Amino acid sequence: MPIRVFIVCAVLIMVLLGGTSVSSQAAEVVVFSAVAAKSALKEIAPTFERESQHKLVLWPATAAPLKAEITYKYASARNNIGNQVTGVES
Repeated sequence: MPIRVFIVCAVLIMVLLGGTSVSSQAAEVVVFSAVAAKSALKEIAPTFERESQHKLVLWPATAAPLKAEITYKYASARNNIGNQVTGVES
């Protein structure tokens, strides 16, 4: 595994966690990544899960499916936040 891919993956995971402390409840962390990072992420995932108590869900894909999935997730999350503020059910 090239060191550059490993560093990018490690930085991505740290950014996703945002430096938050581990709570008593495990979270599911979805990692959207390029297919090229799949093997590196699979290699570091068990260590990350063991150390953080968070479950990694890897979503490797090419650019178009990644864009579609992220856009869908973002729109869904934005709607849920808006519904919580306004009290409107989806």
